[in-house]
Order: sequence, then C-alpha cells, then structure tokens
Amino acid sequence: MSDVDQAAFRRAAGQFPGGIVVVTTSAGHAMTVSAFASVSLEPPLVLFCAEKIARFHDAVLAAGAWAVSILAEDGEKTARWLATRGRPLDGQLDELPHHPGPVTGAPLLDGALATLECRTFAVYDGGDHSIIVGQVAAADSPAGPPPRDPLIHHAGRYPPPPPHRRLTRPEPARDALTCATPSPAQRPGYLRPLRSRQHRECRSVTQLKVRSPFNVEDPACAEDPVPPGVPNAHRTRILHANWARQPGKSDERRVSDSQPGPPAPHPAAKG
Repeated sequence: MSDVDQAAFRRAAGQFPGGIVVVTTSAGHAMTVSAFASVSLEPPLVLFCAEKIARFHDAVLAAGAWAVSILAEDGEKTARWLATRGRPLDGQLDELPHHPGPVTGAPLLDGALATLECRTFAVYDGGDHSIIVGQVAAADSPAGPPPRDPLIHHAGRYPPPPPHRRLTRPEPARDALTCATPSPAQRPGYLRPLRSRQHRECRSVTQLKVRSPFNVEDPACAEDPVPPGVPNAHRTRILHANWARQPGKSDERRVSDSQPGPPAPHPAAKG
C-alpha cells in the first residue's frame, strides 16, 4: 500500500486537463476514456488505459481491434453516458449516430473531431489499469482548422470552452480625429481605428476643421471619403478638404487644445 492519500492524488491528477475519447469494439462495446495519448509516429502507435475491473477491459482485449473517436465540445452527454457504471451492454450506441469503420468494423461516432482505427500492438500492466497500445490502421480528420473545440475534462468536470479570440483592431483611448470618443456603433466609416502608424501621423496634425459632435445620419459620414490605396501622408489632407466642403460645418475646434502645435498653414501657402 502506498502512503499517498488516494483522494489527494485524485485531486492533484485531476488538475491536468485532457481530452475525451470514446473507444469502441466491433461487438458494440464502448467506453469513455480520458487516459489517451499518441506514442509513436513510425510505426503509428497510440495508447489508452482501461480499468481492470471494468467490463470493457476484457472485451477490448478479446476483440484485438478497436476504434477511437475524439469527442467535440458538444459531446458531454455522450461522454457521461458511456462512463456510467452498470449501463446495459446491448444497445449502448443506439441513440448515438455512428457508422462502422472501414478497416476494423468498430463503430465510429459521426460527430467526432477525428477517428482512429487500431489493432492491439501490446498490453502492459499499469497497477489497477492495463495500458493498451494500438497500431493505427486508419485515421480520419478534416483538413484545416477544426470546426469545433474538443471536449475537455478538468478537475472532475467538463468546463465550457473559453471564448474565441477575435482578430479585431484595438480602439485608441482617444480618437485621433475627434475631441470625443464615440462608441463603435456611432463611429462613421472614416473614424474607424487606424493603424498605429496612421495614428501617429494624425496626432501630429494639431488643427483640423471638424464638426462636433459628428452626425452619424449625415450621408457624408456613411462611407469612407478616402479612396482605397491612398498613402497615409495624404489621408488627413483629403479628410480636411472633405469636411471643408460640407455645408454646416461651422463648428471648428482644435483636436487637442491642451497640446500646442504649429499654427495652421496660410491658405495661400504652398506645400
């Protein structure tokens, strides 16, 4: 007997998150497995651990071939059902869409992220579990990024997946072209966040003719008045000319009265 407290060991080991797979045999036996890993690339080997007192242990050893279905984030119900002790042996997969594997004939779950068909390569003793190593005979996984996240088991539960990170432009703390910071819904097309280089160029201009506050219903604000491909150095001049031509733009103010800058160029001055 070990001196390590079993409950403490279980809690500590449970802090390591892992994916969930379902291992099946051609006879219709199935079991949820969290102890699964790839072993070798040549030959292609994987392993999983099966508890010796489980009914599935003897069934998978007798079969000699088995299949692995890697569950997606919506497979929690499947994982809980196939981990229930004492569930009926017959018809375990009747309520789960599946199809037989082309190599082993073992059921493959339709909603799995990936599937593997294996033949038993070696079996090792692992205390109260057996370490079953299989040589992969067939593998199926969609090309490209997976459409869904995998099902994760952590600390005895299935936590929801973290929110996806969206590639959005960071908004500046203070808009470079206005005296206020409008919300994204109220921001006209030409006031969308610019790149950092454009921000620096806009902040270097200390006096612009702008309308305050901006009217989002103004047709002139519906689209970006700057054509695509215009160099950044000319963007501010185009915006200045566009605002100057709009009627009713009599409210002129500095972008930042607290930051002194060079005076505005005389209209007759040539750049």
